Amino acid sequence: MANNGHNNSERSGIMKISKSNIEAARAISTNPGAPCGSDTITISDVNIPFWRIVSIMVKWSLASIPAFIILAIIGFCIFVVLAIPGVLVMSKIAGH
Repeated sequence: MANNGHNNSERSGIMKISKSNIEAARAISTNPGAPCGSDTITISDVNIPFWRIVSIMVKWSLASIPAFIILAIIGFCIFVVLAIPGVLVMSKIAGH
């Protein structure tokens, strides 16, 4: 039998998840009037190493540079489109 990168504990975890999903689907189908999402989930802790967060923030800041350039170009184009009629009007007023 070939090993596709999953050991037995991972497979059993996958089986547990799929069995619980089937049980939840059965519960919904047997009681269609029950409110969906009535269970609440509270996240009490997220364990992420400090340097991993720093690397994510550096990636975000680097990704924002091209986005800022694109937004600046779009803003400049909008400014030019709106400024041309104003320049034409002002030149006619000054010319008379």
